Amino acid sequence: MTSATAPVIEPAADPALPVLLNPSAVHQDGRIRYQVRDGERIRVLAVTVTATVRALVALAGLGPLPAAALTAELGGRLAGPDAAAQAVRAGLRSGLLVPAGPGGPPAPPSRPGTGAAALRHTLARPPAGYERAFGDLAAVARLCAVFDRGHDTRALLTVAFTDRFGAGGRANLADEAADLLGVAQRRARMLGSAASDEFGPADGSLGRLLRLRAEARRALDRRLRATADGPVALEPGLLEELAAGLPQRFAEPPVGYRVLVRPQDGWVEVLAYEAAGRTSDPEPGEDGQRIRVLAHPERPMVRSATADRAPMASADWCRVALVHDQESDTLTLHDGDGRPFLVRCTPTGQPESLPAPLGVAAWLSGAGRVLLDPYAATVAGLRAANPSATGFDLPRLTSGRVVLGRGGHLPADPGAAAGAQPGSPASPVWLVDCDGAAR
Repeated sequence: MTSATAPVIEPAADPALPVLLNPSAVHQDGRIRYQVRDGERIRVLAVTVTATVRALVALAGLGPLPAAALTAELGGRLAGPDAAAQAVRAGLRSGLLVPAGPGGPPAPPSRPGTGAAALRHTLARPPAGYERAFGDLAAVARLCAVFDRGHDTRALLTVAFTDRFGAGGRANLADEAADLLGVAQRRARMLGSAASDEFGPADGSLGRLLRLRAEARRALDRRLRATADGPVALEPGLLEELAAGLPQRFAEPPVGYRVLVRPQDGWVEVLAYEAAGRTSDPEPGEDGQRIRVLAHPERPMVRSATADRAPMASADWCRVALVHDQESDTLTLHDGDGRPFLVRCTPTGQPESLPAPLGVAAWLSGAGRVLLDPYAATVAGLRAANPSATGFDLPRLTSGRVVLGRGGHLPADPGAAAGAQPGSPASPVWLVDCDGAAR
């Protein structure tokens, strides 16, 4: 491993020392790149992904583990305890592994939008005067399910798993997550109506979802183009019709959608859509499943508690298994005792930013990525028809008392509008919790 200025910590000298993967670590082009502090400077280092590095990163990415426990788990996957101890020591020396808690490496850059968290007020019930707007948001949330790429990922993960382990197969999450996720991500980039039959579930549900998504884009485009001037008003019932053909496979995962809105005079303007996975704790014993804590303090993407409020420690994640349920043709998480469980994802979390095992756990528990842009097909058509245009004028788009898009002038260069944020930064922002069970 590449050496760097970092504390030299011998696991043998302090076996109880909790260590974890450097939070800045990113897998790129067959290498793990990460940041270390060298005096007043931040250095970017890289290590080639070998079988040893792959196993080390998979286990250390689960969260803080005592160095002795990490060495023991790694020893079972490598050629004995000596090779494992050497790998852990090298990881600590290079900064790929870091002590948990203060004194670790610089935190990875924050993602856009997190600074607005203080302005958010999570709401499940409408304030006075906004009852109609909240009712109209329910139809918007149903359409979110059509554009949730989490459905694609779960379907692709399931097929990748059964291709390798067979129907009804079982495998260790930490050992297999990176490869399975890599296969799913590569196939996602090639998805089309034909590829969905090859890469998707045998029931054809992924192809039906892609076709439903394309038809929804076309329907929105038709309405936008049919109005020569002025705002476009969509009936909330139309949005529900566009989502009515959602295959049952994608209606069942425990997904809860939240819509980030800015309120004004009984109307709400949509700013963003979020798929939050499971958004509320179940009653004890509900469906026989438990919602587990993902104890990973450096990455607060997933947080929750079991029905009995018992946390799930990082060491427990080393024994988590992926199991294919043949009856539902879905991939599930089982703890070390063989019990199925889910994790609950925070609405602003992004599974792509997590180490592979935790990312897979988040995807399978209902995390998603809603890419619902009502102007997408219209803008693509305008750009194709007039590639030299400097910009396009788009109409205001509403549905009931929900503003889906402000419209206005859109620069031809997407980057020119990327930083624009509607409204005043001090305006109130609501995160409206839409019940996933209603879809």
